[in-house]
Amino acid sequence: MTPTNPIVLVLAMLAGCGASRAALAVASDAALPKTALAGGDQNNADLPDAAVVAPAPPDEPLPGGPTSPCFTRVAAGAAHTCGLRTDGTVLCWGGNPGGRLGVGAANGAASVVLPTIVAGVRGTPVDIAAGGSHTCARTMNGELWCWGDNGMGQVGDGTSGNTRPAPTLVFAVGASVTSVATGAQFTCVVRTDRAVWCWGDNSNFQLALSARVPRPRPGPIGFSPGAPATTVEIAAGAAHTCSRNAAGAILCWGANRDGQLGDSTRSSSFAPVAVLGLSAPAAHLALGEDHSCTSTADGSALCWGANDQGQLGDGTAETRTIPVPVRGLTAVVELAAGATHTCARRSDETVWCWGGNHHGQLGDATSGTRATPAIVPGLGGVVQLAAGGNHTCARTKDGALWCWGEGLQGQLGDGTTTPAALRPIPVRAACP
Repeated sequence: MTPTNPIVLVLAMLAGCGASRAALAVASDAALPKTALAGGDQNNADLPDAAVVAPAPPDEPLPGGPTSPCFTRVAAGAAHTCGLRTDGTVLCWGGNPGGRLGVGAANGAASVVLPTIVAGVRGTPVDIAAGGSHTCARTMNGELWCWGDNGMGQVGDGTSGNTRPAPTLVFAVGASVTSVATGAQFTCVVRTDRAVWCWGDNSNFQLALSARVPRPRPGPIGFSPGAPATTVEIAAGAAHTCSRNAAGAILCWGANRDGQLGDSTRSSSFAPVAVLGLSAPAAHLALGEDHSCTSTADGSALCWGANDQGQLGDGTAETRTIPVPVRGLTAVVELAAGATHTCARRSDETVWCWGGNHHGQLGDATSGTRATPAIVPGLGGVVQLAAGGNHTCARTKDGALWCWGEGLQGQLGDGTTTPAALRPIPVRAACP
């Protein structure tokens, strides 16, 4: 889940759960039967050396036509999706347990299969983030509004053990918010003073606090002594967090069972640790369930952490505790990470994806897992990506939204609950 920064699914994020693999997904791909990695077998052997894997199907036109040419942002959660429209309206769709869609208590936990207006956000929203079971919107004046499940205090209104099915103003962040990231059951922001504040679940140290207890209202994280407050980006995984500073260095903290902190260990840490082995300054972060990625200033992509579905893109299924290059991918300007898959946008406005694909979340017209990038055929002009649990969405420069992958809870926004869309389909939304 990217900042701006958490599949058939049942949320694996139980309140009070201390497990480090508190999934962004409603049953992670890791629990599904493994499929052979592209070009290799189901073991951890390296795949044959090869350039980026091209998709087998022909590059046919995408079905239908865009019906949502008025979006300025998109965000994807475990099983829901939200977007900002040109008139400043927030719309959400998909699964609604805990009220994560912000459409009020009247809908209960019922899924919503078409984009629906979220009422109650005062001010003009300019950014949105979708987590495992909650959503947050940042406004032009730096306020933060959140809604959805609040079992661990992730909404940030000073309470916990409840739900907030309508937007709620976050309690006393203390300064204007410049970016927001939502994890499985926690939220982090960067303030105008470049300080990082977090709240919600801390069972795996994702708030950078030594006590494994939730915090229901915003507060500063426990950065290690001497760490400069120069954060320009924050990103949240299922139970880990990473920040990037202005110089392109990355600090991570929280769960580390699969090496997702990138410090060459598998030890969880409440103190932020430096990601080792960056080949160039980091440019953009993307965190999945238990893996982490960054683009770099030279256009490369690096990933580390869990790799059981090939989500690191290095051609293997081996867990990596330090960054490794994504094979054959250049000119990367943006990354998005889901539960067990990753996608990249290149400077030519094409999209390339790799990793778990049981629900078609790679968009390559197959359901086969890939350990190296493959292009999403027929999709161009992309200016933003978002990856949810087992689905992916792209915003094109004409303001349209396209989504693919799992849609059982309506998260694709096409009016259906399709189990798997193997190619991008247009989101159906009325424009103002």
